[in-house]
Amino acid sequence: MIGDLLLRRDERDRFEVETGFSPGGQPMEEATFIHSADYLEVRCDGCRFKLGPIQAEVVRALHEAAQAGAPWQNGKAILSRAGSKSLRMADVFKSQKDWRHLIRSDRRGGYRLNLD
Repeated sequence: MIGDLLLRRDERDRFEVETGFSPGGQPMEEATFIHSADYLEVRCDGCRFKLGPIQAEVVRALHEAAQAGAPWQNGKAILSRAGSKSLRMADVFKSQKDWRHLIRSDRRGGYRLNLD
């Protein structure tokens, strides 16, 4: 006998997008960037990230900058404001294997969220 299955809404939505089981039979376009209220959980381009407190502050600052129309930010300034002792974004996000799917670099010290 098959019992009940409990699914979280975000998992149901993800399944419907992946299988094309959305209204009208066409795959729904998934939002590129989704975050929890505290930014400790983020989904970007299909990748899910569970962030630490400093990582979450960096992502929050980059997201707010993007919403304000100035997406490129100085990495050292962002890290300092987030309370990091490190001056390198790669050091702060080294526990996140796919962090470059979340944050882009201009290779001159500027960083932005990957919202495209």
